[in-house]
Amino acid sequence: MTVIYNIEDSWHVITHVHGSVWPHVVWTCVAMSALTTVLFVLKYYYHFDLTFNVAGNTYLSLIVSFLVVGRAQNAIQRFWEARGAVGDALKSCRELSLMIIATTGRETTEEANLFRLLVKKQLVKLLRSTMEVIQDEGLSLRLMQGEIDEKDKCVYIFDSSRISKYNDTGHITDPLDVAGALYTILERNDEFLEKPIHFLRMNAMFSCISKFIDTYYHLTKFTTTPIPFAVGNMGRTALVVWIFTIPFVLVNQIDELVACVGLVFAITYAFVGLEFVVIELHDPFGDDPNDIEVERLCETTIRGIEKDLMGCNGAYSTVSYEPERRISLARPSSEQQHPPQKVLRRSTSDLSTTADETSFPGDEEALSSGQQQHRGAGVFLMPQKSFQATHDCARPMSEISPLLSTAV
Repeated sequence: MTVIYNIEDSWHVITHVHGSVWPHVVWTCVAMSALTTVLFVLKYYYHFDLTFNVAGNTYLSLIVSFLVVGRAQNAIQRFWEARGAVGDALKSCRELSLMIIATTGRETTEEANLFRLLVKKQLVKLLRSTMEVIQDEGLSLRLMQGEIDEKDKCVYIFDSSRISKYNDTGHITDPLDVAGALYTILERNDEFLEKPIHFLRMNAMFSCISKFIDTYYHLTKFTTTPIPFAVGNMGRTALVVWIFTIPFVLVNQIDELVACVGLVFAITYAFVGLEFVVIELHDPFGDDPNDIEVERLCETTIRGIEKDLMGCNGAYSTVSYEPERRISLARPSSEQQHPPQKVLRRSTSDLSTTADETSFPGDEEALSSGQQQHRGAGVFLMPQKSFQATHDCARPMSEISPLLSTAV
């Protein structure tokens, strides 16, 4: 789990061990301190001097500082870039689910529910397979290089029965195959919906999938393309040589044992600790305390998608902010295939007529009793509109449409 801390609490930040580099660097610090103590005793007690001048070590320290600090900055930048890519992937899937329910939420037929069910399953599979790939460097590398046999993949098919199937013998899910199946389901929405999705909205949904694919390739960059080996090799070698020579230089310059040991300990902690920070942040999708919690973030998004598309079982969540302004998602019965009616309420004080509710035929009995029946499972709000009735109207309100009725 990612370490959450209060940056203003300095004492807690300094003394908190979990998530810090102390468990990794402490033994190196102890070893360098012990070497410093041995060199100090040999020089000042046994007059056996193994130390050397500080001049050469000074030039090496400049190179090491540049390499270590530069690599640490790159690692931190790489970490935040990976976190942003994970957020983009999750956002694309959640945005698509919201588009689906907003576009198809009015239809409650079994076919429409099946359509949302298929989309939900593919979105969940898309997220989980992606997170599985980016957390496994070997699998990600084999997928990107095409080294996996097709018979080992779960192949998604959209057959004539409109049921999404996959190869039961396969055990590897390629997120691109899932994205392809999702494209196919959306493209064939007219087989499920009474009113097919408009092509502009379809383009917006396809854009979400396209953005996810772009983000997927971006995420695989972190697992398939590490920091160039030459940079890591040079930095690590220079750091080890410099840290090992620090005790020989400081014992030559400082004649106090405690001060010399303490300084070596602090220098070792600073530079070796930065190197361990680079190592830990190099793989941002692992299970270290400072890694990104991709599994938790993924499951949170999946729960949101399931909540958005829970209409696939015939029930929609209710969204209500103004109880008097609702639109029912109920589908009219087969005997009442009429357009929705506008029920207008006229104010006798200022002759203003305000759009109050929209309902399907068959709800008149509920309206007369003052309560709107909302079948289906949910209600969505519509922007409030006002209509001003004046004496200059060309025709009386009763003649505008036989569908209008006046509520007392």
